[in-house]
Amino acid sequence: SSGNTSLQSNVVVPFRPEFDDYSVSFEYFENNLLDNAIGKVTATDKDGDVVNYFFVHNNGSQHATSQDGKYAVNKNGEIFLTVSGGGLESTNSSSIVDSNDFETQPNKFGPYKIIAVDNSGLKSDDVIIDFTVNNIIALPYLYYQTVNDINGVDSSGEGFSKDTLDSKYQFSSNTDDKFLIGYTESGYFTTGLGLGNIERGAVLSTLGGDDYVKLSQSVGSNNMDGGVDLGDGNNTILIGNDIIGGSKRSWVISNDGNDIITVGDFSSIVNDRDDIQNATVITGAGDDILTLQGGDVKDNSLIDMGSGNDTVILKDSGQTLAANQRLDGNKFNSGLLSGGNLQSGSVIILGEGNDNVTIERYFGNATIIGGIADKEVLKTGTKNYEMDSSARNLKDNGIDDGIDTVVIGGAMTDGAKVYLGEGDDVMTIGTKNGYSGNVDGSNTIIDMGGGNDRLTIKGNIQNAAKIDMGDGNNSVIVEGGVNNTSSITFGSGDDQLTIGTTLGEGLGNPIISLGAGNDIVTWGGTTISSTNKIDGGIGIDTLILTTLTDTKTNSDVTNLSSQKFTSFENIEMISNGQSVDIRYKDLLDDTENEIPLHIKGVKDSVVDLGQNNWTSDALSNKQNLSDNSQTLGKWTKQNTITEDGITYDIYHHSAAGNSSVDDVYIQQGIIVI
Repeated sequence: SSGNTSLQSNVVVPFRPEFDDYSVSFEYFENNLLDNAIGKVTATDKDGDVVNYFFVHNNGSQHATSQDGKYAVNKNGEIFLTVSGGGLESTNSSSIVDSNDFETQPNKFGPYKIIAVDNSGLKSDDVIIDFTVNNIIALPYLYYQTVNDINGVDSSGEGFSKDTLDSKYQFSSNTDDKFLIGYTESGYFTTGLGLGNIERGAVLSTLGGDDYVKLSQSVGSNNMDGGVDLGDGNNTILIGNDIIGGSKRSWVISNDGNDIITVGDFSSIVNDRDDIQNATVITGAGDDILTLQGGDVKDNSLIDMGSGNDTVILKDSGQTLAANQRLDGNKFNSGLLSGGNLQSGSVIILGEGNDNVTIERYFGNATIIGGIADKEVLKTGTKNYEMDSSARNLKDNGIDDGIDTVVIGGAMTDGAKVYLGEGDDVMTIGTKNGYSGNVDGSNTIIDMGGGNDRLTIKGNIQNAAKIDMGDGNNSVIVEGGVNNTSSITFGSGDDQLTIGTTLGEGLGNPIISLGAGNDIVTWGGTTISSTNKIDGGIGIDTLILTTLTDTKTNSDVTNLSSQKFTSFENIEMISNGQSVDIRYKDLLDDTENEIPLHIKGVKDSVVDLGQNNWTSDALSNKQNLSDNSQTLGKWTKQNTITEDGITYDIYHHSAAGNSSVDDVYIQQGIIVI
C-alpha cells in the first residue's frame, strides 16, 4: 500500500503542587510559644503528595527558615516563630523581639515567599505571605470600668483614658483580641487577693472579632457583680471559678458566632464554688458550647443559647487544667460530687436548632425550654440581664422543630420542668450509676411536644409527676414503675410504652392514655394496683405482658384483668407462667372497640374467662366459663379461625346475642379456664 504513516504516542506531563491563593496574611498574638503554630499553608498535587515546604530567600535558595530568621516552616506547612523571632520556650517570661512583642515596633512583617515540593521534586509557584502581631491585653483584675475601643483602663485596673497611643492603657478592638485577667502578658499566673476577677460593676467588652478571654478567677465575686460582652465573632472565654452575682446579677453575653464558654476548674480549694449563680449567660446565634465543670447552675440563673446547634454540659466528675497556674502548665484538678446540677429556680433556653443538654447529676426546681420561650424571659428595662419573675413558668412556643437531646444523670425532682417543643427529641433520665433515675413530684413535668420523640426513664414516675408526649410516633421506656397519681399521656400517633415493674403502687391512681393510633404497651409487672386502668385510645392497640413471674398461683385475679385496661384489641403473653382475666362487662363497657379482643400467648399461658376461677385451676384442668359480670351468662367456644398464620378459638358470651364485637379470640395452646 502507499501513503503516509504516522506514529502517535501519549506523553504524560506530571502536575506541580498548587496553592489555592497567591497571597496569605496571618495574624497571631504576641508572646507566642515556640511550639505553637502561628499559621499554616497548604498546597495540593493532582498526581503526587506534597512532601515539603520551604521559604524562598532573595537569591532563590530554599530553606526551612525565613531569610531574616524569624519564622520556620515544617513539612506539613505549619509556620512557627523561631528563637531569633522571639518565640518563647514557656510562659515564664515575655518577649522583647518585635516579631513576638506588640509594644516593640513594627507589628507587621513580610512579604515572604514559600513554595511546596512534591515527591517527584516538582515545585509550586510562590505563595506570598505576611504576618501581623496582635496585642494581648493583660490585667491583674478589672474593677469598675468598661473596656472598649473608646475608654481604656490601665494595667492596675484603675482609671480611664481615651489616649490609644499611651501604652499604659489597654483597649479592645473590632478585630481579634486576647484578654488575660489574672495573668501576665506572657500567660504567667499572678497571685494576690482579688486578682483574676471582673467585679465591682466592671464590664469587659471585646467588640467584634474572634476574641479570647481567660480569667483565673470569676466574673463577679463576693457579692459584687461583673459582666462580659463578647460581641460578634467566634469567641472563647475560660473562667477559672464562677459567674456569680450578688445584690446585682453578673452576666456573660455574645452575639453572632460560634462561641465557647467554659466555667470552673474543679479546684480543690475550700468553698471554691465553680458555679453559675444569680447570673445570666446569653450566647446569641451560632453553634455555641457552654460547659460548667464541677459546679451548679442555681439561684435563678438564666442560660439562653440562642439559635444554632448548641451544647450545654453541667459536669460533676473528671479532670481539667487548673486555672491557678501559667497558661502552659500541666497541673490538673479533679472533681467529684461537687456539682453538675440544675436547680433553685434556674432556666435554660436552648433556642432554635439541634441542641444538646447534659446534666450529670440532679435536675430540680428548674426549667429547660427546647426552643424559644413563649414570652419574654428578661425583665423589662433591666441593665444586668435580670430574669423576669415569670420565667420559671414559661413554655416552648412551638416554632422550633430542631432535634433536642436532654440527658439527666441523676433524677428529675422538685418541680423540674422540660418543654421541648416540635422536633424528634430525645430525653434520658438516670444514666449515672448509683442514682435513682426517678421523675418525682407533683409539679415535675416533661412535655416532649410534637414529633417522633423518645423518652427513657431508668427509675420510676411517681408522686403525681406528669409526662405529655404530644402528637407523633413516640416511644417511652420506664424501667421502673408508674405509681401514685402520676400520668403519661400521648397524642395522635403510633406510640410505644414500656413499663418495667409496678403500676399504681402507693396512694392514688396513675393515668395512662395512649391517644389515637396503633399503639403498643409492654408491661413487666404482675399486678395493677387499686382501680388503675390503661387506656389504649382509638386505633388497633396491643398490650404485651413480659413478666417472667409464674402467676398461676392460688389467687382469683391474675396478673392482668380486663378491669385494668380499655380500648385494647390485642393481648400478647410471652411466658407460660402468665395469665389474664377477661370479663364480659369490661368488653361491653369499652365502646371504642370495633373488633373482637385477640389474645396470643405461648403454650400453657392462661386466660380466665369470667374471672371466677383460681389461677391454680389451670394446673388441674378445671374450667368454669360462667361470667355473670354483666348479666347471667357464660362463655362458649363457637368456632376456630386462622389469621396471619395464627389459629384462634373464638369464644362468645351468651348475653351478646348476634353481636360478635365482644367475642374473644384465644390462640390455640393457651389454657382457658
